Order: sequence, then C-alpha cells, then structure tokens
Amino acid sequence: MGRNDTRSLVALLLLIIFTYIFVGTDFAFCAPKASAQKEEKKDEEKKEVVKYNVFAKYPLKVYNKYKFTEDTKVVRRFSDSSTKEYTRSQTFFFTIFAANAPEDGFQTLEVTVDSMQYKFVEGDAIIEVNFDDLPPTSFSDFVACNVPLGKEFEMTYSPYGEVAKIEGEKLDKLTELITVKGKNSMDTLQKYMWMRGISYEHLTFLFDLQKGIVPQEPVAIDSSWKTNFALEIEGVDFSDTVKNTLKSYDAGIFEIEVKAEKLHPFLTPIRMYNVSEFVHVDSGMAYGTYKMKVNTSGSIKNVEGDFNADVVTSIKKEKFIHNISVKMNWELLGQYKW
Repeated sequence: MGRNDTRSLVALLLLIIFTYIFVGTDFAFCAPKASAQKEEKKDEEKKEVVKYNVFAKYPLKVYNKYKFTEDTKVVRRFSDSSTKEYTRSQTFFFTIFAANAPEDGFQTLEVTVDSMQYKFVEGDAIIEVNFDDLPPTSFSDFVACNVPLGKEFEMTYSPYGEVAKIEGEKLDKLTELITVKGKNSMDTLQKYMWMRGISYEHLTFLFDLQKGIVPQEPVAIDSSWKTNFALEIEGVDFSDTVKNTLKSYDAGIFEIEVKAEKLHPFLTPIRMYNVSEFVHVDSGMAYGTYKMKVNTSGSIKNVEGDFNADVVTSIKKEKFIHNISVKMNWELLGQYKW
C-alpha cells in the first residue's frame, strides 16, 4: 500500500469517527428537545380545556312566568289481550318568585299555579277544558290533574340544588279538609287522589325544573357527572342514578342532557284512570332524556323531557301492562319586576 493510499484510508477513518460523534451528539440533544415539545403540547392542551360554572338561580324580586305542557299516550294491555288506549294533554301556567336571598345556602321560592288547560281523548270521546270553561267535576281524571290549580306554596332548595321541602298555608288547609272534614264524605281512593295532587312528589315533578341535575362544580363541554333523578309518569314515581352531560354552550346558553337508561318504579299502590280501586305497581322501567337550557345568569329558559315506560300492575290476581310515552316541556315565558 502506498503513502497516498495510507493517507486516504486515515482520512476516511477520521471522517467516519467525526460523523459518528456529531450525529450521536446531535441525536442526544434532539431527543430531549422533542420530548420537551411533546410536554409543552400536552400543557397547551390542558390549558385549552375550559370549565364553566353552570348554575340555576332565580333573581330577587322578579316574577318568573313558566308554562309546563305534558302530552301522554297510554296503551293498557289486559291478560285476555284486549287493550284500552287514551291520550292526555295538560298545561299549567305558573309563577316562581324569590322574595328573599338564600340563607345558609337554602333558597326559598314562592310558587303560584295560575291557570290550566286540559284535553283527554279516548276513542271518539273528547274532554277539553280551557281557562274559562266550566270544569267537568264528574270526570275523575280531570279532577286529579286539577288539584294543584290555584295553589300557592313555598319550595325550598338545599345548597345541592334539591328540593328540601314544600310547605304552604293553602296546602295545610286542603290537607285538613281532606283528612278531617272529608273523613266521612270521601272514600280512600278519593282521599288518595287529592292528597297525591299536593304531595311533595307530584309538586316537585310539576314545578321543580332543575331536578338536582345542575353540577356542583365547574365542568367542561362533554364532561359528565352523576346524580339521583326522580320523575313521575302516569302517576307512577320513578327514580335512579343517571348520567348528566354538559352538551354545549352557545350564545350564552348552556345545555345539560340527562340520559336515563333504566329508571325504577316505586312498588306501591296507586290510582289509575278508569280503575275503581287501588292498582299495585309490581314492576317496570322507564327510559328517556331530559334536556335543560340555562343561561349564564342561572335562569332556566327551557326544559324538554321525552320518556317511555312499561309498567306491570295488578289488582288482586289480575295483571295488566301499561305502555306509556310522554313528552314534557317547561318554557320560560317572561321575567317581570314590579
């Protein structure tokens, strides 16, 4: 091997060594830089998650006028395969008023049930009642629906957004009328019908819009939390733990959606349409959605409920099934300060 060849070989070896050193060094410095960039990206993504303080609130000394509509369709199936079908639509106009600020987190609201509309259809028979119509007092289904009309009461919310109690002078007077003065003039089913109409369960169903679903801490869009959820469907009380999700925020309005996959009924005797004695709830389930829209000031603008229920009931040994579909809507008509 000549001198020139030796020099070329040495130069080649030096080039390989320097290339290895610099490439290795560059890689050693680049790797942590890439790792740092990934960490920065993760931090940026964390910073981009916006959490919202969603709450329900009734402004002081302001009258909140609401309209509640419930449309129900029932198919009753008997053991001999015969059926009975009927539909009912009832509408209540009511007012919610906060006379005083919350005390220790408890907010007491004054609720007044101002007026009602009613329509019942079974086959060719139609019974319809508007504001000034003479009420059909002989039709027990209307009487049962009509019980809350004209009542005034106080509804107190706990710091957790649940109704802690309902009370009022008019409720006390009606209770006394039913239990004392009506002791001999009403049968057990009639007493139940009237007491049910002013019960905690029935009044919270009709006039408590938030139903405990509002989050207790700031939440992000598409995040979920669980609460207990109670609902009345065709006189049957249902409840279960449900998943609530903050679905959207748009133009100052939040939307919370409840997905109820399997609400369980209370297995108790109840009154049902066109049955002359108590019906026992044996089993069943309900499922559906409950969507609430509330603005950044806490005013509940609209609520929509859409539910289906299958309920097995019995009278002694006779069993029959109710397939029920119901749509509910609460709408804020206006807010007035006088």
